[in-house]
Amino acid sequence: MTQTTDKRQLRITIEGILKSYGVDNLALEAKLTDGVMMYFEQTAKPGANPVSVRNDILGAMINFALDSQKHQAMQERVERALKVTPDGSDNWNEIIRWLLKKQDDGETIEAYGDWCKSDPYNSPKAHQIGQKPSLIKITWKGAFIATEQPARPEYQPAKVIEQVATPNPFKKPASLRG
Repeated sequence: MTQTTDKRQLRITIEGILKSYGVDNLALEAKLTDGVMMYFEQTAKPGANPVSVRNDILGAMINFALDSQKHQAMQERVERALKVTPDGSDNWNEIIRWLLKKQDDGETIEAYGDWCKSDPYNSPKAHQIGQKPSLIKITWKGAFIATEQPARPEYQPAKVIEQVATPNPFKKPASLRG
């Protein structure tokens, strides 16, 4: 059998085992199949240590699981902060990975969401972000730059002007009234 046939047969076997335990997860099947194939390929090399190969594969799978959990948690945080549901497209996945890096810098999606609510004139709306997730990247700096100057005057609430009584120029002074 060729390597492709071996991999396909292995995948079918793993799929059958997982389904017998009630697990129906394509990503898990793919990772397990790749892990087993990698183990066979690496241990077939002369001088290969099966224990270190196994530990390397296990480490890679654990890192994948942790990254998946972080990704899912960030996706939920985006939903709560921006009231937008990421659809799992490549654009959203790129933004989620970028947000994870920004979180390490101390800039959070919650702070960005608060900025969007507090500055509706300069920040994107939820439906705009839903249609074009890259708006998060484009407008991100605006949420984290401390501004000394207030917003433009036309966006300030109207001030009530006190009316001062002005003297009537046609009224006779009190001293001349009789």
